[in-house]
Amino acid sequence: MSKTKQNCLLSAFCTILFYILCSGIVSVIFLHSVGQGGEGGDASSYLAKGNAYLDHGELDLAISEFQEAVRLKPDDAKAHLGMGRAYLRKNQYDPAIEQFKEALRLKPDFAEAYGNLGNAYYCTGQYDEAINQYKKTVELKPDYAKAYLDLGTAYGQKGQYDQATEQIKRAVELKPDYAKAYLTLGWVYGSDGQYDLAIEQFEKALSLEPGNAMAYYNLACAYSQKGQYDEAIKNAKRSLEIDPEDKEARDLLTRLEKRKKLW
Repeated sequence: MSKTKQNCLLSAFCTILFYILCSGIVSVIFLHSVGQGGEGGDASSYLAKGNAYLDHGELDLAISEFQEAVRLKPDDAKAHLGMGRAYLRKNQYDPAIEQFKEALRLKPDFAEAYGNLGNAYYCTGQYDEAINQYKKTVELKPDYAKAYLDLGTAYGQKGQYDQATEQIKRAVELKPDYAKAYLTLGWVYGSDGQYDLAIEQFEKALSLEPGNAMAYYNLACAYSQKGQYDEAIKNAKRSLEIDPEDKEARDLLTRLEKRKKLW
């Protein structure tokens, strides 16, 4: 799993940063029933195929299908949304933003387009713009837990921890089994120096997803900040058991073991 983390022994706290919104992890399995668009299809068939390709990580093929859908039906907001999502997953943020804005021009009450536009702004570090878009999302869909999580994550990146905590707790109220929300809330508490509360949230995430390597990694970071190196090492090792290829977790374990010897 690709993660962006800071060195939790040298900085205030290790962060999950783009894990929540900008992960590039996709499935490599594909449905053999989805073929090329071919001639003679209508816009809806190209849109359906584009979404199928998108769901299975075939991003270039998805873009081609969405482009054909738009050619046949330029005012199809869903096709512009799909194309934007594909560009977003390719880390091509300018065309993604362009497509999301076009979707919103065509359908001003399109909550999903606001959320994805927020994601694009978030991934480019434009947190104020992201927050504005996420706020519009929750106005349109006040029961959408992910929108509150995204909003809280953006506040967290700005160091506005009270606002971040408020929004993420709202996500948990709406979806009590939301492991990613507990993980992110732990990150917020840890970033604010509240390591005991951070540990509590990471443990909640693990109770829901026992195989979450990121949660173990962040537990290791939190315990290291408290000077509890045995616990930190134990959790770093657990993270590596789950994801042996995680170089950052391996580097963390090495630093922890060296720090313990000097303790």
